[in-house]
Amino acid sequence: MPTLREVQTHFSVAILGQPANELGEMFIANGIDAGARLSIYRGTYLSALDTALRLTYPAVQRVVGEEFLTGAGRHFVEANPPTAADLNCYGEGFADFLDSFAPASSLPYLPDLARLEWAVSRALHADDSEALDPVALAAIETEDHPRIVFVPQPALTFLKVSFPVDSIWQAVLTEDDNALDEIAFGEGPFFLCVERLASGIAVTRQDRVAWEFAKALVAGTTLGEAASTLAPETLTALMAEHFARGRFHDFRIEQSSTSGDEQ
Repeated sequence: MPTLREVQTHFSVAILGQPANELGEMFIANGIDAGARLSIYRGTYLSALDTALRLTYPAVQRVVGEEFLTGAGRHFVEANPPTAADLNCYGEGFADFLDSFAPASSLPYLPDLARLEWAVSRALHADDSEALDPVALAAIETEDHPRIVFVPQPALTFLKVSFPVDSIWQAVLTEDDNALDEIAFGEGPFFLCVERLASGIAVTRQDRVAWEFAKALVAGTTLGEAASTLAPETLTALMAEHFARGRFHDFRIEQSSTSGDEQ
């Protein structure tokens, strides 16, 4: 008698389309053979993942069409089975897949559009988190300010792309063909901030200096290091914007690298 784990392993292998001859004898026929039963489960599995990709990448689908996305998605799904039960978490690597998917090569902006849509989906489904009250920083000694490390909101993404996919995304989803025709494709790179505000998901462009500073902060760089090349007035303006938009959830003070064990 196989163990439950063995049954589950054989079943998952079969659902992914690989041979699993050991599984056939575990099925009760009841008028339907093992292959037909597995086909039903596999169809449901593929349909669920196809739906997950279409919900996450609506602009990509409108650009390439439902049939193309389903075909591309099938290749992606076969190489990238889900690792979590929450299908809102599925499809993170789809943009990288499109980079090497030959049928999509005629649309070089498509992977960047997918990267933006993944960031939007991530912002949409991220856990709620209270914004950091800047008043909490008032108790920090001035000499400790450079060692502050901010904890970003889970819905926040800073994205660098080669194409103006923010404009493409907006035009495609609003079905504004005139706006789409007016988009200039040769001006990149573009620096985007994707976040969830009280009013909904916001996608905004930033200049390189603001974006690089923000990107460093959300990556866990200390305030002093991230701001090392900024003029004081620029730093003040950028931090005011971050606090106004509620982009941080918490902060900590990075411990000094000086060891107390030195003799």
